[in-house]
Amino acid sequence: MTYQKRFDDKSQKLDFVFNYNNNKNDFNLFSNVFRNAVLDNFSNQNYYNGKFDYSQGLKILDEGKVSFGALYEKLLFEAENFGSINLDYQRTTAATYLEFQAKYNKFDFILGSRAEKYEINGKTTTGNLIPFDQFRWFPNATVQYNFSPQIFLNMNYNKKITLPSTSALNPNNTTYQNQNLTTVGNPNLQPTIFDNFEFKISAFDYAYLGYNLSSAKNQVVQQVSLNGNLVQSSNFNVSEVKIHNFNFALPLPYMLFTKGLKETMKFDFNPDKINFLYLYTGYQLHQIPNIETKGFWNLNVMSQIILPKDIKFITEFGFITSGGNYFYFVADKPFNNYLDMTFSKKFLNDQVTVTIFGDDIFNMNRSLFRPINDPLLSYNKNDTRKFGFTINYKLPTKNKAAKVEQNILKDDKKEEGTVIGN
Repeated sequence: MTYQKRFDDKSQKLDFVFNYNNNKNDFNLFSNVFRNAVLDNFSNQNYYNGKFDYSQGLKILDEGKVSFGALYEKLLFEAENFGSINLDYQRTTAATYLEFQAKYNKFDFILGSRAEKYEINGKTTTGNLIPFDQFRWFPNATVQYNFSPQIFLNMNYNKKITLPSTSALNPNNTTYQNQNLTTVGNPNLQPTIFDNFEFKISAFDYAYLGYNLSSAKNQVVQQVSLNGNLVQSSNFNVSEVKIHNFNFALPLPYMLFTKGLKETMKFDFNPDKINFLYLYTGYQLHQIPNIETKGFWNLNVMSQIILPKDIKFITEFGFITSGGNYFYFVADKPFNNYLDMTFSKKFLNDQVTVTIFGDDIFNMNRSLFRPINDPLLSYNKNDTRKFGFTINYKLPTKNKAAKVEQNILKDDKKEEGTVIGN
């Protein structure tokens, strides 16, 4: 349920949100060979969340805004194995925040603070969980210098917390299991505290150079262990992990090669209407205690060509290099390889878009990892090759606040902090 109050002053907003979610999960496996149940697992989760947010303009420096709000949430999770409760988990969070934004000359400032109170407890069949009953303060600050309306230097710091998901806590297997493979959760996982630092220089939102460091205490990491002939996958907390990310992106209009730099800079262009090449590269390094790690590169090349009749032809190629550490795993082969192609055209004053696409045309996307402490090799290959077409119709509206389609260069996927996933 959501209630929103809007005012004549567009910077003034008031929102109330209440959310309730119930999730029940049965997972059973029956053996036709032994004629009995191999797994009989059940979980029930109730989640309650209520919050409000208020913001309004503020007469500070050249221009300002103040925002504040509060949140209260409660999570109740219960897991059963063959009818017996083996995890009873409760979590309560109460939080409030206050944030100021201001502009002065060519500078933008953001200064915020968030206070959070956590009460986490529970029990398993072997005893009580380690309680997490703490009050935490999380500051954030941003300074941005605008060389021009479209070129800026941004520096940011924020402190955050991530609570372990109930799927990671669940001590029961909720995926396929056989005599050689099992996946279980870890009820004793603790929250992760992050200190994040970021530096970024950007031009026209498309070209940028950035570096960010995420220093995490009690980082939740997947662990695969070998016990005899049984491979078990679970999660555990690492005392401290530092993740370094370098990102670089550069759009190159094809006219740069035909008309030269001087003529290209004079051209006021819309990225959705010109031919260009977009280059992205990122380097990520995980620092883990007592382990010598290596980083990996994420490379992406995208080309857009406007064909006759305003047909847009987009080709995208990407892959991640092998040999680098993703926490306690090393990639034996390059992964996330793909080559996508798309043809699209708009009709009826841009209200209808017809698209024909081919994803991972050569079916190259695969993963081949090995844990650093065990003689195991994990290979995963799905048939990711896909061909199809879509027809989109945009309903006409006079609402000026209606969502505007982003152009392809503003796709957030180019700047994700982790490239493999959570």
